[in-house]
Amino acid sequence: MIATYKVPALEKSTELALPISIYNGINQIEDLLKAKNTVKAAVKIEKLKLLVDKLGNVENDALLTNLVEKVNSVDSKIKATKATSNNYQAVSI
Repeated sequence: MIATYKVPALEKSTELALPISIYNGINQIEDLLKAKNTVKAAVKIEKLKLLVDKLGNVENDALLTNLVEKVNSVDSKIKATKATSNNYQAVSI
């Protein structure tokens, strides 16, 4: 019975660990952006992009492709936020 259920469950759990970590990271970054904490969000997105590189064969999996698109979307939001916030630097006279 253990071989029938436990081993496949452990294999599936291992297979899903990385995508779930990335998904949770996306949610944390979105919360950071809502709190206007762009610096921490930028650091976290760089770590997530490293994890995305470890996913492997993304093209053949619609869920993983969607996950990569979400990471890229959040990365674009961070870059846009950083770009607009850099336009308002203090000027000394």
